[in-house]
Amino acid sequence: MENVAVIYGSDSGSTKKVAALIAQQLDVDCYDIADIDVEDFEQYDLIVLGTPTVNKGEIQSDWDYVLDDIEDLNLAETKVAIFGLGDQIEYSDTFVDGMADLAEVCADAGANIIGQWSTEGYKHEDSRAENDGKFIGLAIDMERQADMTPARVEAWVSLLKTSML
Repeated sequence: MENVAVIYGSDSGSTKKVAALIAQQLDVDCYDIADIDVEDFEQYDLIVLGTPTVNKGEIQSDWDYVLDDIEDLNLAETKVAIFGLGDQIEYSDTFVDGMADLAEVCADAGANIIGQWSTEGYKHEDSRAENDGKFIGLAIDMERQADMTPARVEAWVSLLKTSML
């Protein structure tokens, strides 16, 4: 795939690991949001964005610093796929909420959000990243379902590849 990048923010390293797995399967580069300029987003056909949800439903801090800048971009020609990490049991009422923040600013910048993911197999109570029975992107729980991550990533990446045809 050409003109694709995986961009993540990570505190503990778990989101970085998932981002690397996604980038490997897409055969593209992977970048930490703290190390790139958001203006570069406009050069891609597809950007895959990843964030953990921290505290009580907040986006990772490196993303928080650039949300306003992303909203000001012109992403009308860009597809955006989002993945998020969270703990569906300990934080069941804010599970992967950080994805919603990314989706909102990207949509405001004109991006086409792709990669919706089924909520089946998760045990959360509520999520701002859920819409009509689906997550707006890939939901990962490395605390409770780490063993399911490789298969979920593989299936989601296949979905993204189909969306790019």
